[in-house]
Amino acid sequence: TLAKTRYFQETPLKLQMLDNLILLSVVTFIIQMAYGVLFNRDPFNSFIAGVFCSLGTFAMAASLRIQLSQPEF
Repeated sequence: TLAKTRYFQETPLKLQMLDNLILLSVVTFIIQMAYGVLFNRDPFNSFIAGVFCSLGTFAMAASLRIQLSQPEF
């Protein structure tokens, strides 16, 4: 599509890599939550650690993406 082609042409490679990291952390979070709800959350501490690690990676990558995409003052 036009938006997809425009994204790949106009977005720098570093930002595309950050977008992939953000997507990976969201997918990892969803998989961990689905597994925890459907099958087993035991041991609970490791489940919480994995979920928070995914959320932390998402937050740090998203904030870096915002900082890098803003124009310089």
